[in-house]
Amino acid sequence: MALNTPRHLHCIVRSIKEGLLLNNVVHSNSISFDVLTEHKVATLWPKLEALSSDESWMGWSEEHYLKPLPQKWELSRLISVDSELVGFCLCSAKGGFLWVHRLVVDKDWRGRGLGALVLQELSRAITREGLLGIILKTPEVNLPARSFYKKNGFHEISTENGLVVMMLTSSSDIRVGIHQPNYLPWLGYFYKMSISNVFIFLDDADFPKGGYVNRNKICINEEASWLTVPSGGKYKTPIVDVYPAVGDWVSKHLRTLEVVYGRSPFFADYYPDIAAILSKNCSMNFADLNISLIKYIAAQLEIDCILLRSSEMDVAGLSDVRLASLVAKVGGTTYISGAGGANYQSDAIYEQHDIDLVYSNFSPSPYLQNSSSFIAGLGVLDALFNIGAKEVTASFKQMALDR
Repeated sequence: MALNTPRHLHCIVRSIKEGLLLNNVVHSNSISFDVLTEHKVATLWPKLEALSSDESWMGWSEEHYLKPLPQKWELSRLISVDSELVGFCLCSAKGGFLWVHRLVVDKDWRGRGLGALVLQELSRAITREGLLGIILKTPEVNLPARSFYKKNGFHEISTENGLVVMMLTSSSDIRVGIHQPNYLPWLGYFYKMSISNVFIFLDDADFPKGGYVNRNKICINEEASWLTVPSGGKYKTPIVDVYPAVGDWVSKHLRTLEVVYGRSPFFADYYPDIAAILSKNCSMNFADLNISLIKYIAAQLEIDCILLRSSEMDVAGLSDVRLASLVAKVGGTTYISGAGGANYQSDAIYEQHDIDLVYSNFSPSPYLQNSSSFIAGLGVLDALFNIGAKEVTASFKQMALDR
């Protein structure tokens, strides 16, 4: 449901009227929304934290409040009634959406229509900043909050670690990418992420035989060679339920990377973090292991799309039907597929969901490698170690402009 449609505004207005009728105290002309700056947070932090002190799960350190995030201080607000501070909204931009990290109203002011007015203020912010909508998380057990957001046009798209992810869209151009969580994927995987607003890890798909979930390629002696994690599970079992085989495969992988790439220009920039992630998560299932690596690399490449997992989205169906349903659940209007999808995907199924099916058509630009001729299709570490994240990011941005 769009924030700027008459239907949504009617929903907000109705909520405001209900608050006025019940309490007869909140009037829009008595409320002010001031920009919440980094300086104000540093000054007001104890008071801001006190506003939510009755909700133990909301406890945050000052460091959390001050964490640098994109467009954070342009989008965050202090909420006052007749010059009295009664709440705040801490936000940032992610994946083209306004992400609400916390929306807090003092307990004495709850239930008076303030929340709907805050959403109205956020709707103005996303219109002004050209954002796609609003995303937030709230505990599954927080039924009043879930009910409030649903009443104001939000829908629940996912659950994760006891939290419900809720979304309200305001755009007809939301791009969604979906892919299995592969092991240290190739550049095309990350390019698809970079042009997506929402990226869904298909972590409950069957573990594939001969696929990329437990292996990828690196350059050894000027040839593409497999770097394989031994699997301890059966094929046709959900990826999230398959674990690496017992054994010291991490040391072997790290030693191979040191030997092959140890003298590469950017090896020292990323190898320690990669080694730490592998060592820490080596006993996790392949979904958790691979997603932890992908998230780290995506951050280095300045990719900020919303990340979700299909296993947490409660969407049924098989093949294209399920993919289209996943895209639709997050308000997607465009599904970005890899080139290989053209061999089996049905345009008609996406058309039935009013979803445009497009292909990323990624073609890697040759870059300096440890070989006499360029080898395409290697895992992302080859590019990271040889040319660094900045150059990869720049190439992605140029490809997106050329689309």
